[in-house]
Amino acid sequence: MQRYGFDVGPASIDNTKVADPNRAFFQDPIESVGVILQSIGVIAVVLGLLLIYNTVMAIVAQQTAQIGELKAIGATSGQILIVYFSIVLAYGLIALLVSVPLSLLAGNALRQSMVAMLGLTPADWIVLPAPIIYQVLICLVAPMFVAAFPVLRGARVTVREAISSYGLRGGSRLDDLLARLRGVPRTVSLALSNAFRNLGRVGTTQLALAGAGLTFMAVLSARAALVFTLGGVLIQAYPYQVQLDLAEPTSLERVEQAARLDGVSGVEGWRLQSATIRRTNAPEQVDDPNVLLTGVPLPTQSYSPTISAGRGLQPGDTYALVVHESEADELGVGPGDWVLVSIPDPGGERRWASQEHWQVVGVVIDITMAGGVLAPRATLFDLLGSQAINRVQLQSADGSPAGTVALAAQVRAFFENQGITVQTSDAPTVTQRSAAQLANTSVVISLLLLVALIVAGVGAISLNGTLSIAVLERRREIGVLRAIGSTPGGIRTQLVIEGLVMGLLSWLIAFALSYPASLATAALIGASLGITVVFQYEWLGVWIWLALAAVIAVIASLSPAQQAIRMSVQESLAYE
Repeated sequence: MQRYGFDVGPASIDNTKVADPNRAFFQDPIESVGVILQSIGVIAVVLGLLLIYNTVMAIVAQQTAQIGELKAIGATSGQILIVYFSIVLAYGLIALLVSVPLSLLAGNALRQSMVAMLGLTPADWIVLPAPIIYQVLICLVAPMFVAAFPVLRGARVTVREAISSYGLRGGSRLDDLLARLRGVPRTVSLALSNAFRNLGRVGTTQLALAGAGLTFMAVLSARAALVFTLGGVLIQAYPYQVQLDLAEPTSLERVEQAARLDGVSGVEGWRLQSATIRRTNAPEQVDDPNVLLTGVPLPTQSYSPTISAGRGLQPGDTYALVVHESEADELGVGPGDWVLVSIPDPGGERRWASQEHWQVVGVVIDITMAGGVLAPRATLFDLLGSQAINRVQLQSADGSPAGTVALAAQVRAFFENQGITVQTSDAPTVTQRSAAQLANTSVVISLLLLVALIVAGVGAISLNGTLSIAVLERRREIGVLRAIGSTPGGIRTQLVIEGLVMGLLSWLIAFALSYPASLATAALIGASLGITVVFQYEWLGVWIWLALAAVIAVIASLSPAQQAIRMSVQESLAYE
């Protein structure tokens, strides 16, 4: 092809000459979404199992007196186990009947939307047996293991423990400490005491509620990092907002005439050249990666990328390269290493127009430059024997998104009038490219927000179940408080404060662990997408979860509080 005058470049998306016929070009982004979906599934299952644990605990607590009555008339522990495991199995069957059809519909809808984003036509819908088997195990088997502890604990309750003193308790060390505090209202001290009455249950509740908060903060931080990487980092990297590629290399002098146009405050020409690269002293392979050698003037005013290792190009550099992170990983090179860059001969008279050893001086992060290598423009001009450029960077004097779009159209028309063909591009400006990158990851961002909402809802249900158990266990205590003069409003306030204490504790735990969790989540998402995410900690997520934790605590405590004050004093004291 080169002998016949064709400029040969890589045909595959990963910049290699040989593509795997068994691997689609879109497989990497699809697999990245799959990793995120699997992570969401694991989080949902874990939080759901914690919810099952609290629900079964609430049922057993509510029916402790009935368990005592059944044992009093001859029921064995085995029979009690069969009753409650049957309840858990019934819940699992209902969940299975609901989840299987909904998951099939949701999976098909997600499949169609992702295939449509790729511009392809969906194939026939195929139901695989493995996900159905997973759902059966999650809905029928996993709940049995999770419910085993509360069910076994309830079945071991003796008749005397079940029907004699249920709902009453003695003082604790925390009660003694709170009693010594001066100026603390009795309602607040009772709420604090009751909140930590059962430390095991507090731990279980915090696993769900604090886990929900931790996931919420990590997801929002990961989303902020992703948005910043695809938006803020890209905009910062390109101070010159307009980028136009030329169909054919054009002399630098002709291109720089655009600087005289109104609205243009800066023009810079780049030279892009396809080349093959490999480590120095490594044997040539047919699948040696192709790179886009990008010659930039030194110093460049139009490009300021994020350097992850080493340094950027500096005036005086000759055979120096700044390599994109993906290319550095593929070649296994870093700052200080040497590589052999081979530029094909466009005339076809010989195989290579140039083969030179270059030193890698830095590694760059830039999502728009995947497979690219930065080189000094002057050196590239010398190797090619021409000062022609094929990419133009322009700075808009206006600077606004609308102004840069208008400037791109104006410069394109100017070049066309000069006989310079500009390649068609849907995103000639930095803001347009940033918007396009964000649109490409909209599915990932939507999934992250969805999981944040899911875990918040699970945390609310878990706290509601915990407070309901507390009310059931303290009905006699509540009856005693009512008998000695406590008002329904006082009882309600006590339970709301108890819920707020649990919510605030979950926020503190989640906040303490949020930074490393957010960092790990952002790294996981970046690895799944094949990019390095510039981490951004989302402080807004911390304060949003604080507000949500308070709202969730109040809402979750209102139903148990109403349940506690609805029963009369006589019914509470006679509760069995």
